[in-house]
Amino acid sequence: MARRLRLRFTAKDGYGCGRCSAYLCDNSDVISRAFHGKHGKAYLVSRCFNYYFGPQEEKELITGSHIVRDVFCSCCDRYIGWTYDFAYVEKERYKVNRFVLERQLLRAIKADATTGLPAAGNTSQQ
Repeated sequence: MARRLRLRFTAKDGYGCGRCSAYLCDNSDVISRAFHGKHGKAYLVSRCFNYYFGPQEEKELITGSHIVRDVFCSCCDRYIGWTYDFAYVEKERYKVNRFVLERQLLRAIKADATTGLPAAGNTSQQ
């Protein structure tokens, strides 16, 4: 069985898994908050931590045909969004190798300015 790499929280505000709070991305990684997923609002992010991929699938999305893979939390195996592997439409290729994380499945994480760790009681579901 493959061993999963899990990164610990950094000293930045960001988003974690809504189930287990595993750190997924920094606020600075969010490219757009105007995306939509299966569960409503979603964020396009440039990088993600503590995840693994599902198999590639070709899907017809609102913006055209894409080859995508579902993305799961590496700590609790919960579905958290998807990543784009290929876009057939030229103007949609900016999404390739980026992640769409579903907002309803995330937890906002605020860093404590003194320790750089999540502040006690300061992880909230938004």
